[in-house]
Amino acid sequence: MSRKTRKTLLTAAINEATYGADAIDNGTPKAMLTSGFDLTPIEGDDLERDLDTGEGGHTEMIPVGTHVKASGNIEITGSGTPTTPVAYEPILVGAGYLTTTETGSVEYVRIHDNSEKDVTFYGYKDGAIHIITGARVTFTTNIKVGEIAKQEFEITGLYGGVLAGNVPVADFSAFVKPVKVGHTYTQMQLDGVTYKMLEFSCTEGNEIVYDENTVEEAVHITDWKSEGTILIEAPDISTFDPFTKALDATIMPIIVTHGITAGNIYQFIADRIQLGRTTYGDKEGRLTYSIPYRVIGEHKHVTK
Repeated sequence: MSRKTRKTLLTAAINEATYGADAIDNGTPKAMLTSGFDLTPIEGDDLERDLDTGEGGHTEMIPVGTHVKASGNIEITGSGTPTTPVAYEPILVGAGYLTTTETGSVEYVRIHDNSEKDVTFYGYKDGAIHIITGARVTFTTNIKVGEIAKQEFEITGLYGGVLAGNVPVADFSAFVKPVKVGHTYTQMQLDGVTYKMLEFSCTEGNEIVYDENTVEEAVHITDWKSEGTILIEAPDISTFDPFTKALDATIMPIIVTHGITAGNIYQFIADRIQLGRTTYGDKEGRLTYSIPYRVIGEHKHVTK
């Protein structure tokens, strides 16, 4: 019988124990409601032995640096309750964020003291379970008018083996139904002014490194450089001049808010961004600005 492509699932558990422990084997996993999920089961290099055998053709090789990569998309929503972390919290934690509950909201902020928690993922492909431990994540936030806001993620983790097994029945009840990006639910403020946003993206830019030494193997987040692009309908130049702001290296805040109902509101907040070299575009005959930017320092994700 043929194995089915659609029988695919990703589950996750945040590791509260020693780095690299299988948190799913030791705890209760959460099913991730993804789209476009895929994985590279054995990423790494091949060490050529280059043996002198007196024969032509290949000689034997040894796989080294074996680890796992996985990717996909997850919808950006709230949790249903303003002070409850979102169901896709493992993605944020794996990207180096700390979850903190505030009055009426949950904030996901960068960790600076090397105390980032790793995450265990199980990737199911009809009949096979791919175990990924010690995992780190990077992702891109994509918010585009007329579409569903999503985080496009990439997972890098340790190879934990492959088991035979069926895709379990998943409980997605913690995932909230998303709302479309548009004038009803979405707003972008740049330096305190609301503009007609068409698209917004931010790439976390986590530098993720697989490392092996004589004591251990691990996956590290060694740095991050977040940046992205804002596409807006171009206002009058006297109202907003992105060219001068770029040349003046002006620093400004940005807030993107998606959702209007308590429990299903998401915000991207950066206190300091610097605009890059803006270019013109066209949206059905209307002039647009495509504005690249870089986040100075860090930003945070908020749900409320």
